[in-house]
Amino acid sequence: MEAHVALLLVVIVSIAVAYLMPLIVQRLKTRKVKIVVDAGGAPSTSIVYLYPDDPLWKAIEHHKRSKSV
Repeated sequence: MEAHVALLLVVIVSIAVAYLMPLIVQRLKTRKVKIVVDAGGAPSTSIVYLYPDDPLWKAIEHHKRSKSV
């Protein structure tokens, strides 16, 4: 009886991992970036997930380097 429960648990976990694997892989390939835009005293915050080769990611890195100098 315990073997059936263990086997069922393994099957359920493997199905869940197989179902969620594309989301996990995409999240591992992207970087989370918090963008704050201040428009007339009312800040607007957005969180985006960018690939490292994304042009917006390059602009953010350039902005970070220019702020630190």
